[in-house]
Amino acid sequence: MYELRPIITFDSPIEFPTCMYRQKSIHDDEENGHVAKNFQDCTKIARTFHQVEQFIKNIENKEMAELEERQEKLLGQLEELKKIMKSIKCNFMVIDKNTSTLLKPSTAIPCKVQRNIPDIVINANPNYPPYFLILLQRSLRNEINLNINCYLHSSIANISSVTEDFVSNLKRPQTKGIPSVDLMLIWKKIGQHAELNVSHYPIQGEANILRYLVRILDSDLNHEKYPNPEEIDNLLDMSYALSYNSKNNKNYLQHLNKSSSKGLWLEGRRSITIADIAMFDFLKKNFKIDSVSGNLNKWFNQCEQYIKS
Repeated sequence: MYELRPIITFDSPIEFPTCMYRQKSIHDDEENGHVAKNFQDCTKIARTFHQVEQFIKNIENKEMAELEERQEKLLGQLEELKKIMKSIKCNFMVIDKNTSTLLKPSTAIPCKVQRNIPDIVINANPNYPPYFLILLQRSLRNEINLNINCYLHSSIANISSVTEDFVSNLKRPQTKGIPSVDLMLIWKKIGQHAELNVSHYPIQGEANILRYLVRILDSDLNHEKYPNPEEIDNLLDMSYALSYNSKNNKNYLQHLNKSSSKGLWLEGRRSITIADIAMFDFLKKNFKIDSVSGNLNKWFNQCEQYIKS
């Protein structure tokens, strides 16, 4: 290529100021050697650090893999144990203490698998004992051991002898081979009607409490499992209405007397229902046995005998 003449020609020497110290040129050969050596040393250190880091990661990954493997193994064993316990729960053997013989699994009382039941806490006025709990406890004895524990709220100083008799009747022997459920009964200064403590707002009234309990306990007393549940619902509504207006009850009692004449239990049912339990509670609190006549008196006495049996 042909050469171009320089655009600027500057041949005069350049004088550097002496007010600052002179810095060595980084482009000298000797200095370049030091820079290259330092760069190689840094590269070597970085490579060594990377190797150490990878070594530590490999060790950690190996330990974590072993830990995860042990965890999976334990979870598998727990799952097997859960299946075994569930099988034992519903098919366990019962030992007779008197004969010390082992009954066959087929003769043992089957255990009914229960759902997770929330805490059951009922507030009641000691002047109006919740008699429905005694009859409910007796009706569930072949399904569930309903353990009722009584407590005294600070608003109540003491309880009457009638209430003490009621509390003593709640103590029942346990039935083997069936699940147990605890119920807390708190004597508290409230109105005539019992209250069941649930989230947000309490369930008030004996009929409504009975509806709730038989559903969460998945009991055979749940009338919704059987034909014509509206008959039981009507009686429950009637008992609820009577409990709030016990004076104007002539028409209700006539209907109740007619219902008790249909069979052994109300509405001609072959076994006791929560309608019987709710009506018994109402009559027990508001009437004397002598004032109840006819078929209703016979039915009421039958409920009393059912509790004692």
